[in-house]
This record gives sequence, C-alpha cells and structure tokens, in this order.
Amino acid sequence: MLDRLSLIGPRVLVVRDPPEETVGSVIIPDSARTPAEKMLEGTVLKVGTGRMSKRGVMVPMSVTPGERVLFGFLDGHDFEENGRQYCILEDGEIRAVRDM
Repeated sequence: MLDRLSLIGPRVLVVRDPPEETVGSVIIPDSARTPAEKMLEGTVLKVGTGRMSKRGVMVPMSVTPGERVLFGFLDGHDFEENGRQYCILEDGEIRAVRDM
C-alpha cells in the first residue's frame, strides 16, 4: 500500500522507531511518560508537494526522504501497516532533523 501512497501538500510520511527506553528489563509505556519525554523519532519515507505561499510561489518541503526526524508524541496521524508503525505529519510538526 505504501508504494501507491501519494502525499498531498506539506505532508511527510515517517516510519516510527519502536520505543527503546527501559529501566532494567521493564519497558516504560508512552502513557507513563511526561510530555517532555514523549518526543518520537523516525525516518522520512515520502514527502508531499509542498505548500503554496500567499504570493503563489511553491514553498519546498523542509525534509527529504531518508532523513531522521524528531516529532511530538501527539503530532500527526498514526497508522499501522504490516506490523510497522507509521505517521503522517504536517511539515511544520517536525521539530528537528537528526544529523547522520
């Protein structure tokens, strides 16, 4: 399904990284974290067409496929496909790009 998915406007498709935070052998669920600890990380798979400025000029996307990004816990729209977690974000919901 993802190969046939086209994003419209300033949207980004990200594959979410699984949570890795543990204390000993206990996994800490997202519901137990504070908002500051709920920053998520993922890899950009696809980007949309960008957005149109008020002057009618196309503003390009701020990220490209393959980049690692950070975004908020409540940002975007999550879905699951073949056991993997994905998120469709607005370009402005991306908080940072992680250097490789």
